[in-house]
Amino acid sequence: MESKVFKAQRTLMQMLADRNYKVADTQQYMSPENFKGKLLQISAEGGSSGIINFQKLNNIYEKNQSGDQEHIEDPEAVDPVDHSKIYVCWQVEEEKVNADIVKRLGLFCT
Repeated sequence: MESKVFKAQRTLMQMLADRNYKVADTQQYMSPENFKGKLLQISAEGGSSGIINFQKLNNIYEKNQSGDQEHIEDPEAVDPVDHSKIYVCWQVEEEKVNADIVKRLGLFCT
């Protein structure tokens, strides 16, 4: 599962960077080993017992206005109606993403 999520994350980071969103080089060029380590680290922060919580990868990325690339650490500090930002939400445990899931995500993002 981690390798599929790693490949999706790598592709997503490349797409965001290509579309001029702020993405740190450490995210865009992360190795599979570093990605797995990051997953284990952020999953352990919540006190989970070895279960990887992919939703901790959820994040907000902002359009790059000045050319410098940086990562937004605090999603609460971002205005949710600003269309120069994108919310990345991971639904790895879901077999299929259907309309109900998208509606729930829409409520979460507003």
